[in-house]
Amino acid sequence: MQPLTLMIIALVFAALALGCDKGASEPAVAVAPEQSARTGAAVADESKTSVLLFANAGKGESSCGCGQIIRMVRMVGERGATVQEIDRAKNEELVAKHNVKEEPTVIFLDAQGNELQRFEGEQDETIDGLRDALKGLVEKT
Repeated sequence: MQPLTLMIIALVFAALALGCDKGASEPAVAVAPEQSARTGAAVADESKTSVLLFANAGKGESSCGCGQIIRMVRMVGERGATVQEIDRAKNEELVAKHNVKEEPTVIFLDAQGNELQRFEGEQDETIDGLRDALKGLVEKT
């Protein structure tokens, strides 16, 4: 395994070990058409994929699912992936354009700005699918 892959897996397991208050009543995983949230295949096939992170940046250090997601996305940005963190309150135009309804929301875009994949909320299923998609993205960078 690649060192970055091991780091991402270790980060996720460490964050899960700390526990977390989910704060949501139902799972909220949305996926691209013809694409499972767990495989990340649509993301891995794109050479110029970028990631939009709609989240409260202040939760980046928290042990909740939102904090885990923020840290995972930031880590791939540090490894060379194109990542843009967006504050919903200050970017209403982007929120409307990408139909963002909750935080955190992570959207993968192709080179033309078309949505490839989306992860909403902070449930375990969402975190697992996002981790797999980010791993696929990092392997391409």
